[in-house]
Parts: sequence; structure tokens; C-alpha cells
Amino acid sequence: MRIPPFAAMLALLSAHALAAPPPSSPALSAPVMAAPAADIHARMDDERVDYVVNADRTYVETDARDDTLLTARGLRLRDRATATFYPETQSLEVLEAWTTEPDGERVTVTPDNIFTRPSEDSQEAPGFSDSQTTTVLFPRLREGARTHVVWRLTERKPSVIGFNTWDDTPADEQTVRQQVTIDAPAAMDLHWGGRGYAVTETVADGRRHIVAAIANVAPELRERNMVARSDVRPLFVSTTFDTLAQLGALYARQSAAQARPTPEIVAKAREIAGDRTGLDAARAIYDWVAHRIRYVAIYLDPEAGWVPHPAEEVLRQGYGDCKDHVVLMQAMLAAVGVRADAALVNWGESYDSPDVATPFQFNHAIVYLPDYHRFLNPTDPFATFDAADRSLADKLAVIATPDGNVARTPPSDPMQNTYRYRSDIAIDSDGTIRGHADIAIAPTIDSPLRRNVALAPSRGQLAEHVLGETPEGGFGTLTTSDPRDLDTPFTATATWESPHGVVLSGPSPRFAIPDGLDFRRVSALREWLAPDRVRTHPMVAGALDFEWCYTVRLPPGATLGDIPQPVDVSNRAGSYTAQYELKGDELSVVRRLTVDRNVYAPDAYPALETLIYAALDDSRSIFTMTERQASR
Repeated sequence: MRIPPFAAMLALLSAHALAAPPPSSPALSAPVMAAPAADIHARMDDERVDYVVNADRTYVETDARDDTLLTARGLRLRDRATATFYPETQSLEVLEAWTTEPDGERVTVTPDNIFTRPSEDSQEAPGFSDSQTTTVLFPRLREGARTHVVWRLTERKPSVIGFNTWDDTPADEQTVRQQVTIDAPAAMDLHWGGRGYAVTETVADGRRHIVAAIANVAPELRERNMVARSDVRPLFVSTTFDTLAQLGALYARQSAAQARPTPEIVAKAREIAGDRTGLDAARAIYDWVAHRIRYVAIYLDPEAGWVPHPAEEVLRQGYGDCKDHVVLMQAMLAAVGVRADAALVNWGESYDSPDVATPFQFNHAIVYLPDYHRFLNPTDPFATFDAADRSLADKLAVIATPDGNVARTPPSDPMQNTYRYRSDIAIDSDGTIRGHADIAIAPTIDSPLRRNVALAPSRGQLAEHVLGETPEGGFGTLTTSDPRDLDTPFTATATWESPHGVVLSGPSPRFAIPDGLDFRRVSALREWLAPDRVRTHPMVAGALDFEWCYTVRLPPGATLGDIPQPVDVSNRAGSYTAQYELKGDELSVVRRLTVDRNVYAPDAYPALETLIYAALDDSRSIFTMTERQASR
């Protein structure tokens, strides 16, 4: 489950432009890497956003944007414009909108092409969010048409986290001109930073005037397994926070009353914990919350207030977002004497922190147990108490305490992320493959597999789907431990049959080691390969230690010709080894891949690529069967 880095309104109203940067403007210091070239399907010709900020940190934001839709794909990308707002504290207006056809005719967007509906999170969580989304549907679009829209958002009530902006260029469009202007009181403590934009700042008549501009930014193709685009694309952010510790202290103040252990919560927590105390009680409560409280997508963003709902309301409704899961756990743990704080993190592929204390870099809240230095993620019903998944490893975390604190989640180590696949395979005289496998997977990486098993129509269909992606195909059964039992290590046993899995025609039939019901096949490593063998952006690989052990019994009367030589490759990215042994009609193969860390910089990619190709080449090893010679 992955959560957007900021709310829909921010994602859709955040890029702004009007003029190219003036020559005298200083560029922000952080570099922007050159991205792989992409075809241009849409072009953002001109966009400007103007923020006029009041002393109480309310503001008016005006966003004007012009796009040209160049291809059929461009039409799909930009045939409408949407913005999300919160009627209780904000108002949103469409000041003007039109389409300009390729021949120059302007077609005004009429009121019946503008509609406002409850946002998706409001539909999923009635009573928990009142957000609404306004959509402008542009008429008479065809290739070469231009669209124009101007929005005005009025923030009538100051956000609890002050004034913040996050602006970037669209990755899927060419940007011609973009500009962000902030007009704020000179006395306001406002910090800005980012990368790639040229920024000027002046003060006159008690007002502070900041202009951030950028021009001629090409669209980019997303590299496979790259870090979040916000880590590498042009970015301009501003915030009234001086430090992240201030954010932690503010979140603690806003959520303290919501985490009050009411009599109902105390009774439920003690019922769940029973005689258990300390970590054992925390584990029981974590399991209950992860299983019983349904996740709904109310994102951690300023418009949602950064304030969780009262814990008793979350308990009564049985659903909530990440903040709500955390506040309920805080209340329940307090009832059994275990201290717990909220921790703000990024759950995803972002590993780079902006140079200012913007709260927009965080998209998720988890639980921190200060007495045990342990981070818990109750939002994921398939994540175990003892191991948060790798995308939460080695992340900046803001701890919500009275004074605020900043920490890092524990790093990811290969030995924490193990996968063991042990299969026993027999090849019949007609070429049918009959296999049995035992699978064990570490808690840090078993959440996706637990989820797949729990949500599959049946384990048999899941088994057939996995086999259907292998060269030999087949049909099978899968028996697993309970995917929702988070206290039991996840294991699986697989049995399958692949008719015609090996073609035995000719004097010397050939075959490769069958994949079988392997959920972490070596062939999946192809997703890590760069087309031109060069990476531009850091790559998210994920530290791991995977081992595949095969025992293959040959058909009666068959043996093998030469078997592959051992493989032993080790470098700064990790290692890959393979061992082969033939005894009579039984072949034993042991393959092991170790990847040392979660993220690899572009200059470290060649070493990782060496490991990938070592594993892929070895996995394609071909074995030739011959008749066994009678002993003399």
C-alpha cells in the first residue's frame, strides 16, 4: 500500500509558471540531474501561482495555467483539471477556463462543464473527511488544442501547521515557463529552499516578496525502481517551520487530547492485553488494531489538519487513516502502561530530505515506543509487530513529543530480509515435472505475500497464476500459514505438476532448472536493469538475502553431461554464488544472492548490474540429459 506524498490539491495545483528566471536570480544550490529523454505529449506553456499571505497565515492562492495537448496521450493526460478543497476552512473558485482549438477558436468552459463532488476519501470515510473535488472538463479537445484555467483558493482559517508551499514541475510534460510568487508580511518567519529554481527575494513596505522561477524543463521517463521524483526533480518549497522538532512538538500538542484513554478504550485495551505487560501487551494491541481498524485514505496533509480523530471515535467507527491508527494505539497502550509517541515518516521511495523543515516531506504516521526504540506500522494489516517493511527503513522520522525530536528508523540489513526457497523436483519419463517446495520469508518483506494470499480468490488460483508466468507452466496447490496471524512467521508449502515441462525428444534433451511456485524468481531481477546500462537517478533495490535450493531427480536411465562450474561473484554491491553437484540421477543446486543496501547511487549501479547478470546468466544454465552408461 503505498500513500501519495501530499494531497490531491497540492499535487494538481503545485506547479506554477509565467516567465523565465531573470538572469540575475540566484539558483538554488541543489543540482537537478539530467533525466532520460521522453517524448513530448503535452506542454505546460505558462503557469503562475501567486500566494498572498496574511499575518494570521491565512492566504489567497491564485493559480493560472496554460497547456498544449500535442498527442492522443497528451489529451488523456490533460483533458481535465481538478482541485481538492475543504469547505469548512477553504473556498475554491474557477475564475476562468477555456479551450483554444488549433485554428485559434476559443471555446469557453460553461458551468455545466464544472462540477464539484465529494472527494474519494470523503466517500470512503463518511464523517471523517468533508473534502470536495472540483473538476473542470475542457470541451472540444483535439491534438494541438490549448487549455487555460485559473483557480482561486481562499484559506479562511489558518492551518494548524502554518503556511507551507510545495511546487515542482510536471514530470510528464515539457515545462516552458513556471513561476511561484509569495507575498507575505516581512515579519513572518518564512523559510524556503529546494533545487533547480532561480529565486529572488525583496522586502518593501513591510511585505516580503519571493519569486521562484524555472524554464525549459524537459519531461522525463521514469527509470525503473528509481527513488521518488521529488528527490531528484526541480522543487521549490517554503514553510513557516524553523526546525522539524517544532513540527513534532506541534503534532504532539494537536493530538494529545485525541489520545485520551476513555473508559471504553481502557476496558478494550485490558481485555486485549489480558495478563500481558510491556512489549507483550503492545504486541497484542498492535495485532488487534492492525486487524480490526480498516484503513481509509485520508492523507496526512495540511487540509486534513494534521490532527487525528479522537481515539474513542476511531474505535467506535472501526476505520481511520494512519493518524487514527496511531492515536488509537497510543490511547490503548497508555491504558496498559506502555509509552507511545506518533512518528511522522515518508512511506515510499523518497529518501532525500529538503533543506528546509517542510512538513510536506512526510506522508505517513507510525507508532514509536521510546522505551524500546521500536517503530510500528499498524496501518498495514499484514505488517508484523517485529518488522516494519523495507520502505520504512533508514528514514527520517519526526517524533511527536512535547519538545519534538528527530530520529531515523533502523537501517535495512540483508540478513533481516531473507527468502528461502527449497524445492524437490522430479522429471518423469514423459517430461512431466512434479515438484514440491517449502518457502520461508522474513517478516520485513513478507507483507506483500501475506496480502496476496489473503486477497486471492483461492490459493489454487494464486498457484496457477504464479506457474503461468514460468516457462514450464503447470497446475498446483499452495498451503500457507495464516497470512493474518502476525505472530507466526509466514511459511508456504507448494506442490505442482507441469505436463510437458521438459521436452524429451531427441538423443540429448535439454532443460533449465524449473522455477516452480517461486514467489521471488531470479528472472524478476530484470526489472532492475537499465536499458543503456547507465542510471541517472538513485535506484531502490532493497537489501536482501535470497537463497534457492533445488534437488532435481532425472528420468529413469538418464544422467547429465557437464554441469556448470561454481559461480562466485562479490563486489561492493553484494554477492552471488551458485554450487552444483550431481550424484547418480540427482542434481543439487544452491543459488544465493545478497544485496547489501536499500538504495544505490548511480555510480554504484554497475556493481549491482554485475550481480544481476551473474544471477540471470546462471539461472539460464542449460543441462543436457544423456543415457546413463551401464556399470562394468
